[in-house]
Amino acid sequence: MLSDVGYHAIELGVSHLDPRRMSAAQMKELVRTTEAAGLQVSELVVQRELVHRDVAVRVAELALTAGCIAAAADLGIDMV
Repeated sequence: MLSDVGYHAIELGVSHLDPRRMSAAQMKELVRTTEAAGLQVSELVVQRELVHRDVAVRVAELALTAGCIAAAADLGIDMV
């Protein structure tokens, strides 16, 4: 539908592409399906709280961010 109304690209967030919950194959399939529908994935949006008093939370958020950067590189998504 988005491509039909003139969109050429879409941003996906961690709720769509999450390396903690999805395999590389699942993420690739989502990107492939999106591209087959006429939309490029222009960005993987990762908005996380990186400043936190709880060290464990901070470490987990940093790990997720790093995992998303690696996944985006593997998927050919140029912006995180």
